[in-house]
Amino acid sequence: LALARVLITKPSYAMLDEATSALDIQNEDRLYQLLSATPTTFVSVSHHDALLDYHRNVLELFGDGKWRLYPARQFSAAS
Repeated sequence: LALARVLITKPSYAMLDEATSALDIQNEDRLYQLLSATPTTFVSVSHHDALLDYHRNVLELFGDGKWRLYPARQFSAAS
């Protein structure tokens, strides 16, 4: 429902925290395709590697306050 609101209102920015975690891969993919076609800049918090296709960068946060920024194409959750 939150993603539908974003698609309808097209805000400048949206923070998506596990917004598609309850969806299957096909529906998740379709929603991100729709979102990518809007002017909204979005930040996703997710554990789904398939979402890398819809992002330019990945910000990895470490428990000690450190962080690292990767180009999405070069990111691997296994690293």
